[in-house]
Amino acid sequence: MSIRSLTALAAFALAACNGSGIPVVTYIDTNPYYNPATVSWTVVDGRFPAEIHGQPFADRTETGEAIAAAISGPSYAPPARLTAAPAAAEKRAGHRVVLVFNPSVFPSFKQLCADAGAIQTDGASGTTMIVHAAYCAREEVVSTAVLRAPPGKDPSDPVFHKSMQQLIENLLPPIDPNDDGAARTGV
Repeated sequence: MSIRSLTALAAFALAACNGSGIPVVTYIDTNPYYNPATVSWTVVDGRFPAEIHGQPFADRTETGEAIAAAISGPSYAPPARLTAAPAAAEKRAGHRVVLVFNPSVFPSFKQLCADAGAIQTDGASGTTMIVHAAYCAREEVVSTAVLRAPPGKDPSDPVFHKSMQQLIENLLPPIDPNDDGAARTGV
């Protein structure tokens, strides 16, 4: 288990103990080919390709595009909002963020990139939103993260925005956590 994963696990344990209701990224992993420059390359015309599955809100149903449009790309990349438009991902060889809100069971991260639409989801509980996220290059998993957070009321809610931004910044870090100084090419 990586240092980042252990840190996230410790933060989750502390948040669970104090009942703070703060967003906590409980799992983070990047494969050896993660490259922040490739993340920046993924942005096309201010849009970051995404797939959205499930619902983050307890009392409302939102389209994938409405949910995606409320989420910003990582802070170090060109300014962008996520977009659920499939054509955007094809412009960048299938590179995209996949977000599955409130899955019924813990899906494999490989499934997030290969067939996220087959993952069963539950509605939000009203108290906790769980999001499984992956940055994918077609069907290859490049990085993953899991978030537990208050759900917020709708896409414009600052609670939702803060939670999702924390997830995106951990899923797509500005520095490759696997970088040991050896030269590699990105996926």
